[in-house]
Amino acid sequence: MRTILQARWLLLVNTLPLAILFGMYVGIYQIIGTLLAEENTKAWLDMAIILALLWVLNWGYAVFLLLKKQEIQLWYAIFVLFAYTIFFLQYAENERLLIPPNVPRWMLPNSMWEYVGTFLMPLLFHALMVVIVRLTPSFSFTSAWKNLAFALLVPFAWYFFIVLAVPLINRSFEYHKIIDHALVLFSVSVAVFFLFSLCKAIYIFVMLQLQNSKQASQDTEIQKKKFNLVHFLESNDFLVKIAVGVIAPLSGLALNQALDNFFGNFEHYFFYLIAALNGVFLCLPPLPKPTYRLILFAFRSFTFTYIFYFFLVFLPVLPIAMALLLTVIGSLTLVPLILTFIQIQQLWADMQYLYAHFNRVVVNVLLVVALLMLPVAVHFLYLSDKKALHEALDYVYASSLEGESKKINAMRLESVLEEVQRNKEKINWGWRNRQSPYLSLYYNWLVLDNLTLSTEKIEKLSNIFVGESKDYGYYDWRRWGNNSFPDSVKISKVNVNSTFNKEKQFWTSWIDLEITNLDTATTPFSRQSEYRTLLNLPEGCWISDYYLWIGEEKVHGLLAEKKTAMWVYNEILSERRDPGLLHYTSGNQVSLRVFPFVPSEVRKTGLQLIHKEPIHFQIDSLNLFLGDTLTQPKFDKPLASVSKQAIYLPKAFKKQLPKVKRATYPHFIVNCSKEKEKKQAEYQKRINQFLANHSLSKDKAKISFTNTYIKTVDLSENWQNDKEKWSFEGGFYLERAIEKILFENRNQAQIPQIIVVSDSLSEAVLGKNFKEYQVFYPENQVFFLLDAQDEVTAYSLSNLEKINESYTPQPTIEVLAWKNEEGQTFYLPDSEQASVVWNEKATPGSEEVALAQKDWESGLYLQGQWFAHTFHPERTDQEWLPLVKNSFKAQVMTPVTSFISLENEAQRQALLQKQEEVLQAKKSLDISEDEVRMSEWSYSSAMLIGIYLLFLLLAISVKLKN
Repeated sequence: MRTILQARWLLLVNTLPLAILFGMYVGIYQIIGTLLAEENTKAWLDMAIILALLWVLNWGYAVFLLLKKQEIQLWYAIFVLFAYTIFFLQYAENERLLIPPNVPRWMLPNSMWEYVGTFLMPLLFHALMVVIVRLTPSFSFTSAWKNLAFALLVPFAWYFFIVLAVPLINRSFEYHKIIDHALVLFSVSVAVFFLFSLCKAIYIFVMLQLQNSKQASQDTEIQKKKFNLVHFLESNDFLVKIAVGVIAPLSGLALNQALDNFFGNFEHYFFYLIAALNGVFLCLPPLPKPTYRLILFAFRSFTFTYIFYFFLVFLPVLPIAMALLLTVIGSLTLVPLILTFIQIQQLWADMQYLYAHFNRVVVNVLLVVALLMLPVAVHFLYLSDKKALHEALDYVYASSLEGESKKINAMRLESVLEEVQRNKEKINWGWRNRQSPYLSLYYNWLVLDNLTLSTEKIEKLSNIFVGESKDYGYYDWRRWGNNSFPDSVKISKVNVNSTFNKEKQFWTSWIDLEITNLDTATTPFSRQSEYRTLLNLPEGCWISDYYLWIGEEKVHGLLAEKKTAMWVYNEILSERRDPGLLHYTSGNQVSLRVFPFVPSEVRKTGLQLIHKEPIHFQIDSLNLFLGDTLTQPKFDKPLASVSKQAIYLPKAFKKQLPKVKRATYPHFIVNCSKEKEKKQAEYQKRINQFLANHSLSKDKAKISFTNTYIKTVDLSENWQNDKEKWSFEGGFYLERAIEKILFENRNQAQIPQIIVVSDSLSEAVLGKNFKEYQVFYPENQVFFLLDAQDEVTAYSLSNLEKINESYTPQPTIEVLAWKNEEGQTFYLPDSEQASVVWNEKATPGSEEVALAQKDWESGLYLQGQWFAHTFHPERTDQEWLPLVKNSFKAQVMTPVTSFISLENEAQRQALLQKQEEVLQAKKSLDISEDEVRMSEWSYSSAMLIGIYLLFLLLAISVKLKN
């Protein structure tokens, strides 16, 4: 145990943790610094100086000892205990100064205390052990029992002190801050004394057992002097190990589970299995058989990592173990500490025996490999979860709309989704009651890139792959009290100013709005209202700026990644601050939101549009005309973007195009989800009856058998008896089936009329509309449901709502046809508006292209990138980030970015930090619709913590080898 006095331990448990802790708090201060008053800033500076000085002293002393080849002295360990305890108390006392109430909690990690406990407790524990080793030059059972008695008496004395002394003090003296400080210092001193006595007793018992194992056959004189106690320990050694190594850990796990995972989620059978195996290996006798001892040593090293994990988990709560010691759960919190001592001694004894029979290198390598097996296994298990999750996300959000798709392991995915949902649970005690301490943090970092999946997305994946809808009871509490009455907030004044750029030939139009809350009630129960409206942008029109007046300041919107902006906006809603948000919903539809409005309040906001030609624009019930036809030059030729992916067709040019009616064919989508086998004959009868009723030929019809996957054949084939096609599994993924049909028939002379064959549309996975496909189908924005009553109901592809339209086999709407120089034919709406089409044969966009800010041609280039991103989802992970960055570069909003006006610099810094994480992560992951604070650990912090824990484990192995 004297290796704990070596200087390298100072670098491992003092210097490195303090550096990580300091870095984390610097990151937090950079976000909230602008919100702090002078006294708050001074408190941060004082704590930073103290922490930095402690780090420098520790590092300097460690380097000095290494150069002089000396051991850690007693005075330094006492200094560390005293200094860091004072620091911890100062932090606790000044916490409200460090994080004042005006700082929104969503900007901070869930628990600042976890940081301090995680990184300070190891160094305090190390200092305590140095004191114990230095003050215990010899070992005796009398001394051990004396220290154990002191430790056990402390909780009783503390209980009587709380019950008797504290009320007496409060009655005898005037309540004063000095008494508070005295009580706190006394409490800390008692806690330190308790841990010192307990650890010293355990240390002496372990060292005595180690000595006895060496001297049992030689020193009979000593054996006689301590006959009673030694005889008890030796004759009952097996029973003691069963109690401490098997019964106590399993009881602790069961009790924790019964208490709703008070210390963390350890419900998985894995925790019980490893605990039982560890107890078995602990209890097996050390027989003098080299091969047996080598195998036993390997298994003991393997399970030691498990015990060491729980030692780290309970280390931050060891001080409160004193208060809980009189309870069962308090006693069980000490089990990992006791087992760590015992098993280190056991591993050391095994190594000394094995060194005499095997090469030292073999034994050392076996130790390191065995210690790392469990962490490595957990790592690869998590990587397997990541692979399963990403495969499912790629299939749903980033797979080609053409060709066959790879099969996904639905059972594996179901367990992953359960784990992801479990990690979203709310906090209980410092850890989340359904999370596993440290493991969940690592899981979120490795599998989810520090993000998560929204509850909606989890349910969607479950519906698609498992075929079951699981209700997780999500309720968005932020919306309570924030919803405005539908007519309470309206536009009261609008001003339009359009300017034509003669050099670049496009219009810039500002729309300035005054919005008034018509609710005049000012009761204590009056709610703050939010203004919301939907804007439909004409083709070839984009938003290039936005502002909101916040107080006396005109705040221009920050163009940010869309998910990040929406998350920040929703979090600010819960704080009832002043955000404004502009973002695309679907197609060319844009949402404008402003919050808050108190009764009778008037607020000002505005947006800037760039467009090639004069346009009609509607906001709420107001019809605006932007531009001037007298100033407008005539555009009568197609205009292509730099990449030629997007082509703008002006109004005048469209008037020259011929009108056509495209032929149609029936395309059936059949519900083949699990448990629908009994419907097969009924589906066939339903389809045949539909064809007969409308005099349709099977020769031109197609059918898509749809569950998780889609298989399409011509109806003229032997579709009724093909068992391979009639397979029933997973969910009814109607959304993908429609997308595939629309994409595969894009720009064709014959277009599909989609008929869904299912008892109800509610059985389908259909979470989004198909407005984006209007570029291919200007005349056909409807699909039909053929239900169990053979009734045909029409639904809009644009909003998925039921519409009053009957099925008609023959086309009734004319469209415009245009063939470009490359021979591609495009179909356009016959309207007075310009159109933008996608040239899929053009070269994809690039992040390297030079884009002018707030320029119409930049907007057209981004539109081409968006087309490629939408209709080639298999390239999502490659196309998404360049599209976001190009949007920032051009300062033109796209469907992947949003304009958001924020109240202060702290909110902007929080947004930028979260945005950086989002841009580094997988696009289909979410920040979550639940209340999510700033990330628990950044990428670099998580890596440093992992390296720290790994080095700590390896340091123990080095200690054992030495």
